[in-house]
Amino acid sequence: MWIVDEEGINCTECGKDIYHCDCGEEDEI
Repeated sequence: MWIVDEEGINCTECGKDIYHCDCGEEDEI
């Protein structure tokens, strides 16, 4: 399953199954 944010960007590209779109920078959970 792919989780998308408001802009429709896949947030699971970081290898995590959570709302995680800020990959590479700071993790704002």
